Amino acid sequence: MLHPLLVNFLIDTYAEKEDVIFDPFCGSGVTLLQSGINGHESIGFDINPLALLIARTKTQTYRKEALLKEFEDLKKTVYQNASPIFDDDDKIDISKI
Repeated sequence: MLHPLLVNFLIDTYAEKEDVIFDPFCGSGVTLLQSGINGHESIGFDINPLALLIARTKTQTYRKEALLKEFEDLKKTVYQNASPIFDDDDKIDISKI
């Protein structure tokens, strides 16, 4: 895995403003992420499905409102499913974990 600072240096040194960064062995997506942060489009491949999942997750654009809604839905589901197992005194606020 390349360090993000090294990737930034390489992009700053060798990439032109409109260049698309290609990473044929993207692994966990460090180069893809740093490319996006530096304003470049990027393309990455990897044979490992787990690596691709990690890279996609790192480079996906997320909306804060959608994430908060998903988290609230998750909390509600956990509390509903925990009800038969735990008394109200035993439940904790999972957002503090």
